[in-house]
Amino acid sequence: MGPVPQMNAEEIKPARRSSPPAGWLLEAPLMSLTVGLGAVQAWNHRFAFSSEDIVSYLDIADAYLRAEWSSTINGMWSPLYSWLLALAQAALNWPPAWDACRVKLVNFIAFLAALLCFRFFLYQLLLFRMQRARSSTTTDVEVLPEWLLTIGGYVLLLWSTLRWIGLYCDTPDMSTAALVYLACGLLLRLQARGESLMSYAALGLILGLGYLSKAALFPLAFVFLAAALRMHGGFRRSAPRVLLALFVFALTAGPYVTALSLAKKRFTYGDAGKLSYVYWVDAMGGRLGPDHHWQGGDPEYGKPIHPTRQLHLDPALFEFATPIGGTYPPWTDVSYWFEGIRVRFSLIKAWPVIQRNLAFYCKSFLACLIAGFLLLAFAGGRPGSSAMALGEKWRVLLPAAAGIAIYLTPTDFAGNDIPLQPSMRYIAPFVVVLFATAFAAVRVSSSRFARRLVAALACIELLLAGLKLGPQITLEIKRFARQKVENLHWQTAQLLSRRGISPGDRVAIVGAECDHEYWARLARVKIIAHIPDIAAFEAVDSATRASVFRLVESTGASALVWRQVDGSYLVHLFRATE
Repeated sequence: MGPVPQMNAEEIKPARRSSPPAGWLLEAPLMSLTVGLGAVQAWNHRFAFSSEDIVSYLDIADAYLRAEWSSTINGMWSPLYSWLLALAQAALNWPPAWDACRVKLVNFIAFLAALLCFRFFLYQLLLFRMQRARSSTTTDVEVLPEWLLTIGGYVLLLWSTLRWIGLYCDTPDMSTAALVYLACGLLLRLQARGESLMSYAALGLILGLGYLSKAALFPLAFVFLAAALRMHGGFRRSAPRVLLALFVFALTAGPYVTALSLAKKRFTYGDAGKLSYVYWVDAMGGRLGPDHHWQGGDPEYGKPIHPTRQLHLDPALFEFATPIGGTYPPWTDVSYWFEGIRVRFSLIKAWPVIQRNLAFYCKSFLACLIAGFLLLAFAGGRPGSSAMALGEKWRVLLPAAAGIAIYLTPTDFAGNDIPLQPSMRYIAPFVVVLFATAFAAVRVSSSRFARRLVAALACIELLLAGLKLGPQITLEIKRFARQKVENLHWQTAQLLSRRGISPGDRVAIVGAECDHEYWARLARVKIIAHIPDIAAFEAVDSATRASVFRLVESTGASALVWRQVDGSYLVHLFRATE
């Protein structure tokens, strides 16, 4: 595709309806490539679970299908992802062996939604830029070609969806990203056109759905609404419209907030941030007991109201058959078992984590964002105009920056970064919005040399990003080409079924819960007791082990299961299965 002809501001006549940006001629091949790569990644991981989080989401989805409403109100896991999983199961009625496939199908649908919502955001960004160019009185300043920004936008989307979030990552972050793109695109549309009351109502609905997908978007919703103030006609005219958006947001998010607050007997919109802060910042995970079994002991962190019940000290044995359901109740609703924990924000304690997170931000995206923008702005000879154009988009930059800042304290990005659940997934859509908005703001001198220099530098930056993304794309294509993916978790469930474990059984486990949750979910059994330390369990003498077996049997467990070093599973049955 050849370069897009450039026109001076005086030569552009306002039109009643804005025509599509010229860069959208590239839309079909770019969208096809993006959809194809997303489908390949989802297919490659169709039988894999990314973490035990997905087991909780699936258990909550089952509770919705069984109309067990009290089990659906959860302080840890936001409801939207479970709704999507429940809808998929209701529509398809797949057997347990296909649980992971159902999850990947939902992830792929969320990925398609994110693609469409990003397309809306990018389209509004380019139209906003075009509108500002038309209203400008400066004739010697030009913008980056639309085809270049379109390609760059899709490179950003591929980065965020395939690497930072990933269709293999079984979390609600893909659907959250779609809603963030939609909200940011709508903000640009409101600023450019001064839309009707329905557009403000749509913003409130999107923000409400955003909260239902991720609790962190509850406080961020107010940042989005603040950015929508004084759009057109000053505060008096915009305030009623923003109040309408706030009302629709309350109608969308309010019922779940109310139900959750009543269940917890205190106002809350979710406890995930609080529990993450306690783990990563306050206690750093070291003084809260083994795995998810907080028993109190340190008055600094409060006293558990209803902890898991410890039946044995060495090895530690915990029982949790009631009142929470699900495959592994301590993780089905973490907030229930940690009710009573005390959180006290301390900048002194949080500062080391903030420093590590800032270093992670710089390494992952911030240095590239700042350096790339400054390089293009100065190479184009118009850094001042570029900075002014960037400032014009503050209504989008503000919620994007707030979305990145809000995660500085509740989590440790470096410590929480695992291959199948990259920690960048928390902030991926906000980073994409910052990159796209910054590079759309670059202004270039009208001289031919400056235009060509900036275009060349931008192409080099895109090429470098593509080269860094290339190895992962190549790996996914190779996996697809030599396809033979086995459903290993289902094979384990079938193996243990042949050893006497049946659907509906209650079992006890030894070792890390992540070694057991997947097969237990597929086998449709409930884990009701847990010995976290497998080394301590294997080191005890025969008399102590016999005592532990009697305690486990007294919980109502039909079997005790543990995984050996070689990956095989041992089963001790307490009763003959029917």
